[in-house]
Amino acid sequence: MKKVKTIPALILAAGLMVIIFIIILQCLPGGFQLTIRPKSGGPPLLAFPIQPGESFTLHYFHSVNGCPIWEKHRIDNRGKIYIQEERFVAFAAGMGHWPGHGHLTRRGEYQVIENINKPIGSFILRVADEKQKHTIIWRGKSLNLSRMAAGQAVVISTNSTSVLKRLWRNFR
Repeated sequence: MKKVKTIPALILAAGLMVIIFIIILQCLPGGFQLTIRPKSGGPPLLAFPIQPGESFTLHYFHSVNGCPIWEKHRIDNRGKIYIQEERFVAFAAGMGHWPGHGHLTRRGEYQVIENINKPIGSFILRVADEKQKHTIIWRGKSLNLSRMAAGQAVVISTNSTSVLKRLWRNFR
C-alpha cells in the first residue's frame, strides 16, 4: 500500500522541481537581444542574441553615389547601442567627419571615422530598396533588410532577455 501512495508523491515532487527550475531560468539574466521591428508595429523582422561588448554592422550603398558604407555599432554592458565607426569611400551627401566625434583616418581606399563611441540607444532606420541594400552583419552573417522591409521605417533596439528565453530560442 505504501508504494502506491509514494509514486504519486514522487511524481508531484518532480513536477514541482521542474516548475521551480523553469521559474529560476526565467528570472536569471540571459544577456541581450537585438531586435529589428517595424516602427508601425507588429512582430520583429529579426531578433538575435547579442552580448555586452559585441558589435554588429549596418552596411548599405549610398543613395546618391552608390558607394558602400559600413556603420559599426557596439552594445555596452547595459544593452545600450553605441556607434563605433563609419567606413566609406568618399564624402558624399550626408557623409562627412563629425568634429569632436572620433578620429578620421584612411584604411586602404576607405576613409574611416573610428573611435566615435557615441551612445545612440535605439534608432529608427528607413530601409531602402535593393539598390541601397541595407544589410545587418552580425557574427559573420549578412541579413538583407531591404528584402524584408524595403520602404519601411524600422526600430533597431536591444532588450534584456532571460536564460529561459535564450535557451528556447536556441532550441527552436
